[in-house]
Amino acid sequence: MKGKKRVTTILILLLVFSVSETTFGYSSGVTGSSTNGCGCHGSSGGMTPTLSGLPSSGYEGNTSYSLNIGGTGGPSGNKGGFNLDADLGSWSNPSTNAKLQNGEVTHSNSNSRSWSVTWTAPSNGSGNVTFSLAVNFVNGNGGTSGDDWATNSWIISQQVISNGDSDGDGWSDADESSCGTDSSDNSSVPTDTDSDGICDPIDSDDDGDGWSDTDEASCNTDSADNNSIPTDTDSDGICNPVDSDDDGDGWSDTDEASCGTDSLNSSSIPTDTDGDGTCDTLDSDDDGDSWSDSDEASCGTDSLNSSSIPTDTDGDGTCDTLDSDDDGDSWSDSDEASCGTDSLNSSSIPTDTDGDRICDLIDEDDDNDGWTDEEESSCGTNSLNSSSIPSDTDSDGTCDSVDNDDDDDGWLDSEEISCGTDSLNSSSVPVDTDLDSICDLVDSDDDNDGFSDENDAFPLDSNEWQDNDGDGRGDNSDLDDDNDNWTDLEESDCNTNPLNSSSIPLDTDNDHICNLIDIDDDEDGVNDE
Repeated sequence: MKGKKRVTTILILLLVFSVSETTFGYSSGVTGSSTNGCGCHGSSGGMTPTLSGLPSSGYEGNTSYSLNIGGTGGPSGNKGGFNLDADLGSWSNPSTNAKLQNGEVTHSNSNSRSWSVTWTAPSNGSGNVTFSLAVNFVNGNGGTSGDDWATNSWIISQQVISNGDSDGDGWSDADESSCGTDSSDNSSVPTDTDSDGICDPIDSDDDGDGWSDTDEASCNTDSADNNSIPTDTDSDGICNPVDSDDDGDGWSDTDEASCGTDSLNSSSIPTDTDGDGTCDTLDSDDDGDSWSDSDEASCGTDSLNSSSIPTDTDGDGTCDTLDSDDDGDSWSDSDEASCGTDSLNSSSIPTDTDGDRICDLIDEDDDNDGWTDEEESSCGTNSLNSSSIPSDTDSDGTCDSVDNDDDDDGWLDSEEISCGTDSLNSSSVPVDTDLDSICDLVDSDDDNDGFSDENDAFPLDSNEWQDNDGDGRGDNSDLDDDNDNWTDLEESDCNTNPLNSSSIPLDTDNDHICNLIDIDDDEDGVNDE
């Protein structure tokens, strides 16, 4: 800080002890008496008014000063009053028991002998300022005798600064500008926590503890308290809260947390078998042999030994133990075992005629023509040639060679041969009148009426087999079998033979009622009896 050069400092102290006719007996305050005092009270001359807080080196324009008002000497007690005035500046913030009145300061009651008030200096260039003060200490006896009052005055000039510290607060105007304080107000002083002459706003280390304010903010310590120091386990100048490796062991705190080691102990280091910077706990391939630990566990090799590597015949990244196709020939090991080929030799591939992924050895239909190899063998076609297909006239899945009903019409081929129909044409069906599955051509009783065809007048009518009168109507449906004009029933009643046209009932009166049952045979109107 630069020294101050005082150009002019004038302090005039005038002590005036006089008795006046002016009344100073108002307990709630009085103005206009700061120079003349109060003649209504006694004055022993033993009391001296005091006013502290005035700038000894002169005022700085527009700067506020806290002034304390009181006195020494005078009667004992705690009651009194005062009146303070200044010819320049302004008043504010009167203390308890004081008040502002008519541009002056006075007591608000008689219950105190000390008061305070803020005075704000006029602008620079206003000249000298005169303060006038009258103080009255009373003994409280109810009269004016024994009281003591006096007046005092002070004159201060404006402070003149030539070293760049306009308000004389020990901080240069340039510093105050940088620090954000008022260089014309000596009560506006920069904060300098560590007293290093650099105000906190521009000091990178406010508390002077060796840690910058920025670092302390990041480290959650108090940059204004030099006892609040960041924790730095590895002393690398980076506090633990922002240090990615607190113990400086080359492993980040995050990795150590994940790896289960102590990030505050440099001797506690994660295990890293392959030295790839990823601890075994997190490393999917501990020994760095390009096989994951889980794969090695499944494949039965040592995941901590880079020389212990799973066998992978086809190099597809899946060990043979887990690989369903060890040689990578697109045929699974189980298929190759079933097909009789080598699952470790990609040149040993099962034969698959129809390309259906089922080798011929276990494929029931090698050429995939819809006919099993066994069926084609029975049918006489080539099971390895999809163009060689068995004939199946009725498409019933049984080739004609072994099908006993080629056209599926319900008649065996052998039967159709006997019956004279076409066994390859389902529309060519043998005639079977009585539906006994024996075609008429070979059936001895076509209508199945119990009479052989050769003895059956109606071989295709199961209800007729005899025509006694040869009229073309079978006897079963013919009402007159012998065609003698007498029904079989009538002949039965008349006791004649219904099958013999010569056996005719006797009918004397030709009334077609035979005499045997006619009550009047001659129809003479007289009953036979």
